Amino acid sequence: MLLSTLKPNEPLTIGVLGGGQLAKMIAQEAYRMGLNVAVIENGFSSPAGRMTKHDFGDGWQDASALNAFIAASDVVTLENEFVDPDILATIEEHRPVFPS
Repeated sequence: MLLSTLKPNEPLTIGVLGGGQLAKMIAQEAYRMGLNVAVIENGFSSPAGRMTKHDFGDGWQDASALNAFIAASDVVTLENEFVDPDILATIEEHRPVFPS
């Protein structure tokens, strides 16, 4: 599935559920590796959200924001454990989520 979602000549985009300090550290390392980052969080201008043009501040409870986040991401990870499992299942229908 992952290979079918990659865009030719574009770096991989890691989607992060959550935008706090851990997400910021993930983003810093991803950028060092030449990757892009998308962040979805309940609120704009989170620590990690300020680092990316792919800041989805309407949160994962908003279907439109979640769909845009999924479309922007090639693979998704979590910054925290407070994400509803149904949201993870929805994302996993379209993108790999680690940890699942």
